[in-house]
Amino acid sequence: MKQSLILFFVAISWVTAGQQRFGIMAGINKSTITYKLAQYDSSPFLNLYQTTSRPGAVFGYNFYQPLFSFFEINTAIIYQQTITEFPAIRARQKINFMKFPVGFNVNFPWRRAINLIGGVGVYQTLALSGKATLDSGFTKILFEDKELSNATPRGELTHMKRHDMGIFLNLGIKYRSLEFAFRLSQGLRDLSIPDPRSSLVYKKKFLTQEITLVYYPSAKGI
Repeated sequence: MKQSLILFFVAISWVTAGQQRFGIMAGINKSTITYKLAQYDSSPFLNLYQTTSRPGAVFGYNFYQPLFSFFEINTAIIYQQTITEFPAIRARQKINFMKFPVGFNVNFPWRRAINLIGGVGVYQTLALSGKATLDSGFTKILFEDKELSNATPRGELTHMKRHDMGIFLNLGIKYRSLEFAFRLSQGLRDLSIPDPRSSLVYKKKFLTQEITLVYYPSAKGI
């Protein structure tokens, strides 16, 4: 985690010092929470944790530092909202994150003023707030990094770890001051928190798809 944050702030400082492009980002995302239940892999119980993703908002600032005419370092500060439903148990989760990605992009000239973009990188997320809707009403999602001592019913839905990290693939097309991009992010950290009152053993990870449009006010062309 510390290494990722250091790399992120070094990259941001580099971009700022070089007075390179920054852009305003907006879009939507769909995040899938993957539950893997160790002792119920072949049981109908697993169906309780089948999820349906709903579109959430994405806003932020995008920065990049060209190294060569075709290669660049890309960083961003992103607010992301994920919405997930659990139809079998009539539950719904809404979580607000800050995401800090750092990646490398390659630009492929296609036509005049149009570039194709491909890139990979790593990211760190910080959960800001969350809400779960259960049969009993609304309840806040608690973000902790230790074992639950007094979990509420459905603790697997109302408790999770605050920090995540993962890898992403970025594909896009850039035309002058506009960039249209698709990003696929896979969380690598198990976000579940053990509940001593439950025999349920599960792992919880995020897979996120983002579609964004970025406007670079200072860009006059490619």
